[in-house]
Amino acid sequence: MRFVSTALDHSDMASLDCERFKRLLHRLNRHDDTRCDRTFCGVTRITHRLYYPKYNFKTALKGKGALAAHAPRDTATRSKRKDGRSHGRCVDRELARVTKAYNRFVRSSAATRRACKTLPCFREFVRGERKATSDTARRLIAHLDGLGLVPIDAQVRVLDRTERVRTCVDLVCARKRRVDSLVLVEVKCGFEGYVSLASGRMQFELRGVPDSPRNQHHLQLALTRELYARTYQDQPEAIVVWITDTTAHHERVEPWAVRHAPDVLKRIRRKRSGASGERA
Repeated sequence: MRFVSTALDHSDMASLDCERFKRLLHRLNRHDDTRCDRTFCGVTRITHRLYYPKYNFKTALKGKGALAAHAPRDTATRSKRKDGRSHGRCVDRELARVTKAYNRFVRSSAATRRACKTLPCFREFVRGERKATSDTARRLIAHLDGLGLVPIDAQVRVLDRTERVRTCVDLVCARKRRVDSLVLVEVKCGFEGYVSLASGRMQFELRGVPDSPRNQHHLQLALTRELYARTYQDQPEAIVVWITDTTAHHERVEPWAVRHAPDVLKRIRRKRSGASGERA
């Protein structure tokens, strides 16, 4: 039996109760077969259209020549504009791969787990000798390990049938010492040096919030957390982690974003209802 290694070590496995871990996984996976019809919209895209459609890197980076050379440009080719999104999707797939490999071990029978512990591939798995192939994913897992977090599932679907919106949680993690305590993780790649540089203000009820990538990411995370709460009737902690070529840092979701998340979802519903009425 072959396992794809994460940066987890043997102490991580010893500190997690496998039976409780499996119950958590069952709870997270029970909505996997829930099918969304085409009228469900992605939160990230419609939030961008409503609240920060005018964000402009040239304005945000005015006078920041060194940073502007590395930021996306309106005049960039289509392939260049897609580079950032493509890299993010690759990291998401890598994290899902290594996380689900660990989950397969946890959900296996006790006999299988005992047998696997004698195999060289398992020793490599728990020691982290064969890590994720992506440097970005490796750096993220190491950062989470330093926070005492163990990834237990990736790309977890959350939705609200009333608002008819959906999204996915990048990572759901458990604390090593308290496996019942979950943490939602939003992963962002890049933005080194300009994550907090604003280009004007957001719109509607967020018109007092600077329109920067950092605040956009906090809003996305707050909406994801709100949809998770409506899907699983639970409100865990939530953090956003920025991964660059050299560093990784995180922040807890901002209170202003959590406070406004329900109102933002209501506005999304009204906007989509109005658009449907116009089409009719």
